[in-house]
Amino acid sequence: MVGKTRLEQMEKIFLPIVKEELFSEFKQVWGNWLVLSNDIRDEKCPGKLKTEFFTQNGEMIALAPKSYYAKCFDTDQVKDGRKGIPKWVDLKLDAFYDTLYNEENVRHKAEVRSLRLNKDKKMTRTTMIKAGLTAIHVKLRVKDDKVSCEPLKLGENFV
Repeated sequence: MVGKTRLEQMEKIFLPIVKEELFSEFKQVWGNWLVLSNDIRDEKCPGKLKTEFFTQNGEMIALAPKSYYAKCFDTDQVKDGRKGIPKWVDLKLDAFYDTLYNEENVRHKAEVRSLRLNKDKKMTRTTMIKAGLTAIHVKLRVKDDKVSCEPLKLGENFV
């Protein structure tokens, strides 16, 4: 645990990364954006960012919005987003690694069966192939190390 109270936890996470020239402004407004107490009114306040997953010994790979995998090695707790792939499909961290680093990798696919209304308003059984683990979507050029980014350029001009 980073701190004993939620405020101590958030201070140890956020305060070291705030720019010095913006520190006093940040301290004045951060309570408007983050849940800083264990008070139920604060936790249930719409719009405030709440902690969904926390680890001090873990790993996370984020490919795109709603396509991520985070794991805490101490507790084996997992939080994942798998846009297009049902939760019953067994996905592990390796699948996200492969998608990120293996350019020839085929997207993960799952067969999903369901009952739906057709255009005649009759219930029909359908089967769909859902594909997920999309490649990285960015507005920057990702360098060969798959981590560093640079602005998109066409010739000498920024796009």
